Amino acid sequence: MHETPLPRLSRRRFLTRTLLVGLGVTALPAAGALTACSPDQPEPDERMLEILGALRALDGSPAAPGSFFSTQADRVSAEVVRQCGTDPSDSCTASVGNVPTPAEKPSVASVRGMMTALLPEAADKDQATLLAGLFAAQATVADKDAGAPAVDWAVVDGPLSGSTPTELEDATSRIHEAIWLTGRILPTAGSSTSAVATVGTRLRRVRDALVTATGIPASAGYTFPSGAPSGADAVSVLHDAVHGVTVDLRRSVRTVSSEDRVTVAMWCAVSARCEVALEDALGEDPFAVAVRGE
Repeated sequence: MHETPLPRLSRRRFLTRTLLVGLGVTALPAAGALTACSPDQPEPDERMLEILGALRALDGSPAAPGSFFSTQADRVSAEVVRQCGTDPSDSCTASVGNVPTPAEKPSVASVRGMMTALLPEAADKDQATLLAGLFAAQATVADKDAGAPAVDWAVVDGPLSGSTPTELEDATSRIHEAIWLTGRILPTAGSSTSAVATVGTRLRRVRDALVTATGIPASAGYTFPSGAPSGADAVSVLHDAVHGVTVDLRRSVRTVSSEDRVTVAMWCAVSARCEVALEDALGEDPFAVAVRGE
């Protein structure tokens, strides 16, 4: 995203996490799993088709200009075909091409609701991960344009009911680093001071929930090897760090229990909104990203 790499953070003894580089996770690993429609019974998931139709109906909506919703629709279409297996029948591919759109244009909030309703019962880990990334991206639409607030803070603050996977421990370590960064660069953030402060406040809320789940404390301290960046460089560094949090949270949706997927997806949405606050400060188009956490 930015041409000139910036100095890496290092802990006073040794940083175990890469913060400023190594965040270029462009795709999540695929995993062979159950299929919603197989060559023997190639019936596409009706709930995914409903989401697909709603996304196509939203294409061109001023809530998210450009190709945001059409790109999301393409990802859902590809997921439906993937579920059909390596040799999908015409019934699956034809269903994708002929999905009816709702008579009335749905709200963004209603489509988000479809995604969170399906998340606990997603066909497999790949589908759950996709839904989390789509949901987090839609959470970046302004609440007034979406029809309802994106973040349910009661869900964010709620405890997890299942076991804690390693990916959530990684996310906890990253969020500690990102929060430290917000305080470190705040005095030098210039016109982006308000955005940096907002990001810090939001991340601390997720951090508290993560620490409750994982018990991972912050390290004794962090430092820049050659001085802290300032201005736009500082915001760019923080954006990279927050993106790393979003990636780890979205990865965690693969491994948490099904009943915890919505909670972790909501954490991912908060992190995505933090990314967007910084993208606005950097003059970047947040709707260029149709799936968050990649």
